[in-house]
Amino acid sequence: MHDERLETRGEGNDQGNILQTLIDISRIITTSHDLEETLSHTVELIAGRMAVDVCSIYLYDENSQELELKATRGLSASAVGQVRLAVHEGVVGLVIQEGKPVNHSDISHHPRFKFIPSIDEEQLSSFCGVPLIEFRKTLGVLAIQNRESRLFTPEEENLLIAIASQISGLISKALLVDRLKREADETAREGREGETRRMEGVPIAPGVAKDQVIIFHRTRLPEPEYAPSGAVEDEKRALRRSIDLSEQEILAMIEDMTKRVGQEDASIFHSHLLFLEDRAFIRKINRLIEAGASAGWAVHHVVMDYLRTFQGLNDPYLKERGADLEDVGFRLLQHLGMASRTHVAIERGGVLVAEMLTPSDTAMLDPLKIKAIVTSVGGFVSHAAILARSLRIPAVSGLENIFEVLKEGETVLVDGETGVLFVNPPESISKEYDRYQETRQVYLTHLEDLREVPCCTKDHQPVKVFANVSLAQDLEDVDRYGAEGIGLYRTEMHYLMSESRPTVDQLMETYARAINVAGDRTIIFRTLDLGADNSPPYMNFPREDNPFMGHRAIRYQLSREILLKEQLTAILKVAHLGTVAVVIPMISQLDELHQVKRVYRDCRREIVAETGEEPPEIPLGMLFEVPSSVLMCDLFAGEVDFFAIGTNDLTQYTLAVDRNNPYVNHLYDPLDPAVLFLIRRLVEAARRVDKSLLVCGEMASDPEGCLVLVGMGLRELSMNAPLIPLVKDRLAQMTLPELENVARIALNSTTAANVRRNIRFLMQQHQN
Repeated sequence: MHDERLETRGEGNDQGNILQTLIDISRIITTSHDLEETLSHTVELIAGRMAVDVCSIYLYDENSQELELKATRGLSASAVGQVRLAVHEGVVGLVIQEGKPVNHSDISHHPRFKFIPSIDEEQLSSFCGVPLIEFRKTLGVLAIQNRESRLFTPEEENLLIAIASQISGLISKALLVDRLKREADETAREGREGETRRMEGVPIAPGVAKDQVIIFHRTRLPEPEYAPSGAVEDEKRALRRSIDLSEQEILAMIEDMTKRVGQEDASIFHSHLLFLEDRAFIRKINRLIEAGASAGWAVHHVVMDYLRTFQGLNDPYLKERGADLEDVGFRLLQHLGMASRTHVAIERGGVLVAEMLTPSDTAMLDPLKIKAIVTSVGGFVSHAAILARSLRIPAVSGLENIFEVLKEGETVLVDGETGVLFVNPPESISKEYDRYQETRQVYLTHLEDLREVPCCTKDHQPVKVFANVSLAQDLEDVDRYGAEGIGLYRTEMHYLMSESRPTVDQLMETYARAINVAGDRTIIFRTLDLGADNSPPYMNFPREDNPFMGHRAIRYQLSREILLKEQLTAILKVAHLGTVAVVIPMISQLDELHQVKRVYRDCRREIVAETGEEPPEIPLGMLFEVPSSVLMCDLFAGEVDFFAIGTNDLTQYTLAVDRNNPYVNHLYDPLDPAVLFLIRRLVEAARRVDKSLLVCGEMASDPEGCLVLVGMGLRELSMNAPLIPLVKDRLAQMTLPELENVARIALNSTTAANVRRNIRFLMQQHQN
């Protein structure tokens, strides 16, 4: 067999060998085409790695209560599929009966030895067998044998136990896939209608459900006529009435959802109220009405303009907020008499299939009727997804051409934990899959409990988790998900949502609201991070062939110092309201930082001259997101009060990969060793000068990334608020020494894919 062993760097050791063996077995299982090939390659690998004469796998058949030899390296190949043992027969059966390893130096003299002709076992002496068990269910036996008469060492036995523990779950999956394949082949041979199909989407809400497909076609946001039906004041009154009625509906929905799912999750509709109370949003609509548009056309135009802004953002969390705004737009147009919304009042039960669902759509679902949700669009942090989890409705998203691949009335099995769908599954597969899923850990209730629990490792080493905030609506998530502060306030969102450059007073009002939400917790404002790819028209950014490498972020602010000055002035004037800090994006040269500090000093002097009062000193940090600044981090260390890492851009610039480019985005991964080396350099530099170091990119909430970061020495992570409970849960599963070992292995890996595989297997080994 071709050995596709992954490379790791560093000294060889027992733990590394175990890990590498487990990684390679996983590679076999995920790349093999069927169960026979999987098991055959597995025994070949184990025999070679453990240097034994024989390695065999016996699988247990519940129906016949027999063990069948399914794969071997060393025994006669003709015995595969032919040798069957009752559980009371042979030493292999003893392993099943006792549910623990059997290690014997001379198997032929064991009282349970059973001679089987024609399998070439006569010359073998030593035997070590361990049970394959997954969640208390016996799958079979993994056995090794040698001609030499000796007991296998404790180290060898432990390795075999580790391998068995690891491959049990993987073999269970292989058995499931094999069974599904056989059922599908049988269906095809018999010419039965309703061919079994397997599809993969994005898991959104956990749980398993099986039912018939109900197709739901959402009404698109309609575009009303431009010409008004009445005078300008009549249109304005109609808009005001529409806003009032929409607010009443939303308040009623909040009250209803509070009774159904609780106050915290129901409060996501407060974000809809915030849109309706946003003066800039309403002002834009009124200006279009004053220019001659109907109220309906003005609402549609402004909503669509905002939606285009949301869709142009790189942050998936912010893109999801577009569904909330579209929801609000529907309500306004309904009450203006220009939209007829299709409600999701499904009378019959089934699996709801739609292109997307808004939060209001989801809130109207009856969990007793709607067994699962399948959509094309909608991410894990969308408000519709949060409601689906609260309503305990399994959900999967990310299926393209959904109305072509799923038809009304088809039976579909939905796994909201893995994102897998089986269309027209045979009953036997449904039962097997339900049994398998019953063994999986259900996280939802557990994660809800973690909201108020401080984040720490298993051995109680504290880790601070902060929230990233972009919109006023996001502020409510700070408390809802147990954030310890606001680690990244994206100030550019206020500029993107405005028709003209905000004044200092407007900025002060916005920033003061955020500080009040943070209370006595830290809030870190990032100054404008805009570029030609993502900027409001009034700023007149130059067109650039490569805006990511161009005139953006601090470079643009320093070329128009008034922008930086206004932001710093507004922050300084409200800093007395809380614990405030500022972080500067995309610093690549020391001169840039010196210029920022000069502007900061100028702002302080002008405030003193204006008010006669000294504003509070606020900590000034910089985002390390350009490789040049990381390489020169010791030079910057004495110039800033704290360090912060923007892993999204740091990854992009280090790997020369535009993550939005479909041709190369598969190369984008913040766990690439090159990125990890740079982060380690920053950790060491921050430690030398005893300054805090915050990570505020997506890596902080990455299931593998957060483990590596804490293991490398990071103790402050900032992320989109809904992901905070997941990170708390992840970190609480491992001790700090275990996380340090995760980081060591990650730093000694050769590729990002290798890093992730190593971490996943370490986690699985740890859980088993």
